[in-house]
Amino acid sequence: MFRETGHTPKSFSPKPEKKQEPLIEWKPIVDSFNIGESNRPGAGDWLSEQLDIPVAFLEMFGLGWSEGHRAFTFPMYDHERNITGVRLRYINGKKRAITGSKDGVFLPYFDFVDPILITEGPTDASALTVLGFTTVGRPSCLGGGDIIAKIAHNRDVVIVSDRDEPGRRGAVALASRLVPISKGIKIIEPVGEANDAREWVNKGATNEVIQMVIDSAVDYRKTAQGGVVKNKP
Repeated sequence: MFRETGHTPKSFSPKPEKKQEPLIEWKPIVDSFNIGESNRPGAGDWLSEQLDIPVAFLEMFGLGWSEGHRAFTFPMYDHERNITGVRLRYINGKKRAITGSKDGVFLPYFDFVDPILITEGPTDASALTVLGFTTVGRPSCLGGGDIIAKIAHNRDVVIVSDRDEPGRRGAVALASRLVPISKGIKIIEPVGEANDAREWVNKGATNEVIQMVIDSAVDYRKTAQGGVVKNKP
């Protein structure tokens, strides 16, 4: 016999089993994009000329070529340098990630030296590396925060914002996140007519100029409003 409880029983609604996403082995995929072994000789030199960045510095960030996508490739990483996916850059400049990719950051193949400069994308990061800086490229102006927070633990970081409102908002959001994590946090942006880091370098910025801008910037924690510190040319 069932005992009356006085409660209306809830209808049974089983939840469907959560599907496991297939684990993608990215390293052999990235290795297959080796631009030196591609059937597109000169592809790296072509992109180097378009971006005005020596090809060796693009290769530091894993520049490759995918014949199947007919696009240049850059691997994305987590904080332990595990590959999380691949960014495609088409001949016309459009960008997207290969299906199955998870957001990661763009890293050079060498170890970090403080300060770490954080910018948007692999080509801006490559341009700053030309001048001798250690750089990390975000996947977008708001992306990669979790990974950067782990990379930036107890380190000095300089966030190089694009000179637009989305870039500045993304820089401030990242700086706020790093306050309890990083040793020092500065935000700078290109001076003169440049809109992003690569343009800044292409228009003649030197290591000394950028270092001067970094030195003149106030630590984010000390800014009155917690916003971008405007740098004078």
